[in-house]
Amino acid sequence: FDFTSIKPVTPDQLQEIEDYVNECIEKDLKVNTTILPLEKATKSNAIFFFDDKYSDKVRVVSIGSPIMFKNDIIKKEFLDENNKDYYHSSIELCGGTHVSTTKDLKLFVIMKESSIGGGIRRIEAAAGNSAINYL
Repeated sequence: FDFTSIKPVTPDQLQEIEDYVNECIEKDLKVNTTILPLEKATKSNAIFFFDDKYSDKVRVVSIGSPIMFKNDIIKKEFLDENNKDYYHSSIELCGGTHVSTTKDLKLFVIMKESSIGGGIRRIEAAAGNSAINYL
């Protein structure tokens, strides 16, 4: 995972991230995918990177939250924290997530955090059997 930061992530912060992801896995959140025209996808609440190259149609993956667009009416059940599907989680243009629920991931382990350039950091992690084998 690449992200912007001028300083390294502390060991406590890395543990907090790992714990959060494992909480999401344990919650067995539904993973939603849809194919959208790139123009529509970039108007959603999905994360995407301007520097990345995307085709005319993109795969949008949301975990625990619906894909929403400007002027969408938010369904009341998605504002209820007791709803199993309510969770502040990831919605992004993605080609690599191939699970139906977060429980399929089994376990998440951060292996490394490093700088890859001016103000850009990277967290390398493993999930599933790779995470189990890493431990």
